[in-house]
Amino acid sequence: MAKVLIVDDEVGIRELLREILEDEGYAVETAENGLQANERLEAERPDVILLDIWMPDVDGITLLRQWMGRQPPAPPVIMMSGHATIDTAVEATRIGAIDFLEKPISMQKLLPAIKEAVARSRQAKAPSEVAIGRLGEHPLLAPVLDRAKNHLQRQGLLYFQVSDSFLVQALAHALSLGDGPRLDLGAETQPLSLDKLQRARGGHWYVYELQNLTRLQQKNLCFAIERRGEYSARVIVFSAVKTEVLEQDGWPETLVADFAQCRVEVPQRDEALRALDTLMPLALAEVAQRRGDAVVPQLPPSGLTRMPKGMLPAELDLFGLAEALLDAQEDGVVPQAAIERIFGLPDQPTLERLLTLPLREAREAFERMYFERLLEREALPMSRVAELAGLERTHLYRKIKQLGLSLKRVQDAD
Repeated sequence: MAKVLIVDDEVGIRELLREILEDEGYAVETAENGLQANERLEAERPDVILLDIWMPDVDGITLLRQWMGRQPPAPPVIMMSGHATIDTAVEATRIGAIDFLEKPISMQKLLPAIKEAVARSRQAKAPSEVAIGRLGEHPLLAPVLDRAKNHLQRQGLLYFQVSDSFLVQALAHALSLGDGPRLDLGAETQPLSLDKLQRARGGHWYVYELQNLTRLQQKNLCFAIERRGEYSARVIVFSAVKTEVLEQDGWPETLVADFAQCRVEVPQRDEALRALDTLMPLALAEVAQRRGDAVVPQLPPSGLTRMPKGMLPAELDLFGLAEALLDAQEDGVVPQAAIERIFGLPDQPTLERLLTLPLREAREAFERMYFERLLEREALPMSRVAELAGLERTHLYRKIKQLGLSLKRVQDAD
């Protein structure tokens, strides 16, 4: 059970947050000031800290600075405030806070922030030789895998509705599809024989993308599913489409009904991408171990998902990306510039490229390029940058943070 430490001088806020988080299954400790917070930090070793900025004895920013410099490192810290300025939020993020929540805090913002912080905390505590099987402990995947294993044990059949290729890879490894007899039904180009099923008895038979199957392979899949019990096999199907669509595509009604009974839906792209930064270190560790590399590099604080989403490929190869990141490391760290090169992020997005993106993503890519260019003009104070952009300075800082741009340049030269 993950532990959360809430530090706030207002008892009403402490108890409200405690109630919400305990209902969600977290173990919660509270502190009303900086002194108590330091005591709880040493005694309880929390996985996440929710830290208020304004307190009577010491402010949260000062505490954050102390914690970020301690050994062992402090757990992930999420700042809270009802009166902070955007400058304060930027400062907290620069020091090391992983998120900033404005009061009153909504559950819609609180729970995803806590979930992501717990994932980061567990990854930081994991030994460097962590195996890819630990993917099954990731907060995004653990409940999905629990349901999946239940279907496999009861029915020997599983329909994974998942659209991201890197999650297909992660789930396949977490289910240990590489262990024991296995049969990739999507690779069969001839009619499936009973002899081939016998050689894969007691193993996993799987399809990585249902929509890519030829008519022959579809027949092979139906043949295999009908005989899974006879050969003590478990059949796993990955598909980006809902089972309701399959009947329209001509799949047998009885098979579609079986798929519907054992369907497990995996979070879609936006939520999946938020998990990529915590899944990626596990893939790095697995590939480094396989290659015999002594060092598992750290990703930059900005991670992978701060880039415009349109620059992240739809078909993301988790382990291929890990190979590229390992090759790009410098002194145990993967530079942000190297990540952008690997993803093919252009220095200046062309009009043609922007026109291939949805409006929202094209706007984000353009804004990133626009503000990067303004911030490169070192002689300009931030007040002048804001004037050129036609924004209030507070809006400018918010936009810089939203786009995940470097804060090193953001110094007031007035």
